[in-house]
Amino acid sequence: MKLAIVVIGYNRVNSFSRLMNSILRAEYCGDIVDLIISIDNSGKDDVENVAKSINWDHGEKRIITFEERQGLKKHILGCGKYLDEYDAIAVLEDDIAVSPAFYQYMKESVAFYKDSSEIAGISLYGYAINENNKYPFRADYSEYDTYFIQFASSWGQIWMKSQWKEFYNWYLTNDEKFGDTESIPYFVTTWPDTSWKRYHIKYCIEKDKYFAYPYMALSTCFSEDGQNTNEASIILQTQLLYEFKSNYHFAPFDSNSCAKYDAFFERVLPENRNLCGIPFGEICMDLYGYGRTQNKRYVISPQELGFKVCASFGAVLEPQERNVLQGITGNVFFLYDTQTESKFSKKEGLEFTYRYHVFTNRKTLIKEWAKKKVFCKLRKWKKR
Repeated sequence: MKLAIVVIGYNRVNSFSRLMNSILRAEYCGDIVDLIISIDNSGKDDVENVAKSINWDHGEKRIITFEERQGLKKHILGCGKYLDEYDAIAVLEDDIAVSPAFYQYMKESVAFYKDSSEIAGISLYGYAINENNKYPFRADYSEYDTYFIQFASSWGQIWMKSQWKEFYNWYLTNDEKFGDTESIPYFVTTWPDTSWKRYHIKYCIEKDKYFAYPYMALSTCFSEDGQNTNEASIILQTQLLYEFKSNYHFAPFDSNSCAKYDAFFERVLPENRNLCGIPFGEICMDLYGYGRTQNKRYVISPQELGFKVCASFGAVLEPQERNVLQGITGNVFFLYDTQTESKFSKKEGLEFTYRYHVFTNRKTLIKEWAKKKVFCKLRKWKKR
């Protein structure tokens, strides 16, 4: 396989230098790996000067610059053209840092997933939060080193030739069509048009494709002030694998024992299994409380929905779906039958504590709690 690393730069010199230092510290196993540094026009030469000073001993180094400003979306999507030359590329924006073991993971994961039509891409990043609402997220462990989310990765991602071309052909006829529907997380619909990622997420949802994610991350995100962020934050930092590893045990997409999550970071369960005698195929998992139903009769939610409660579950296990799957009794998650109206009152407080233990800053905690309430009310209002 012919692989390359594509680094995206603009005007953040310190960020760019930090990323390049992490790339230079990585292990390449004696392979030939080309380095492509693509720098958008910021009116300054600082980033380009740093790029020129870098010694790359593992293959060809190319520095690409532009006479006119490209903008983030056009710049990143334009890097897909390098897949005409390579079987796969690792695309790294400048607020990323990579593990010393990232290349070995890239090489093995591409070899495993390159012919998988269900996989739209491979992530180096591993989530510790649900990006839609900043709640804690833990993927359920399995026998494998990877799991799947119907959510594109942008904080260290690997694009493969055939999968990328399929997405890009879809994008060329869908780049202006982005409405608010129940199938797409509301938070994603609020992203600016400069975000290429929201289109890739919509593509995954429409075409029922997933990104493969590692349990132990090979990249992390510093989330610094830039085109799509107003202030730096550490909330997207995740623990990296610093020791070299080989012979990964990748999850086949059709395995019943691997963990899969939809675009809302809700668990996707085999339709032939059941809960309380109800097939999972008839149940909408809404444990984060988005207020969605997926046009299914039964819903599991932490909200008071005004329907008959068939069963209730606690919130002591992680990941949160394990409370439902293991039948942990409690008063946090409720299995509703939406065809039977009924009212009840739940105890407040436990869900709030369970959700927000990830936050140490009280202002951030309150801000995210309020945002979640607004999103839920807006979603209900639009349905009327």
